[in-house]
Amino acid sequence: ITAPKREEKPDWIAKARKTPTKKDVQALAAKIKKEPNARHFRSYHCAALAKRGDFASVIEAASKWQEIDVNNPTVYVYWAMALQKMGNEQRACRAISSLAEIMPKESVFINFAAYLALKHGMVDFAIELFETAIRLRPEHQNNYRGLSLAFLRKRLYQKAVDALISGLRQR
Repeated sequence: ITAPKREEKPDWIAKARKTPTKKDVQALAAKIKKEPNARHFRSYHCAALAKRGDFASVIEAASKWQEIDVNNPTVYVYWAMALQKMGNEQRACRAISSLAEIMPKESVFINFAAYLALKHGMVDFAIELFETAIRLRPEHQNNYRGLSLAFLRKRLYQKAVDALISGLRQR
């Protein structure tokens, strides 16, 4: 009996795990110069810088991007991530709240901002955002789920259960 052959992982998995080289980052910067409004190049560029751990450059790139694409939520996601990684919680919170502010009536953006805040350990801020999202769209169960997760992080177990029950009652 022989062991089954191990399948090789698809190429995209290896590429996703690879840390971009300085040359890769420079090539993306050159593409941005040629096509400054191409969001995908700017996003790849910020992602490559982040993967290299160059968070100051992520902030710089996102700032330049924001100048020409002020309502693009991706800019604020990169800002928040980089600022949080650099230990600047206050400015990271501001970037996340900007994400919610660019679409104040869209609970999906506020929900996304809340999950981002939760991911970065800004639990009190996440609770505020989830509660805002619930006020805007009480029928969206995912807002209650997020609120429950935030309460769990604060060890507020009864509030977590209550949030889940409230979400389950929405139809």
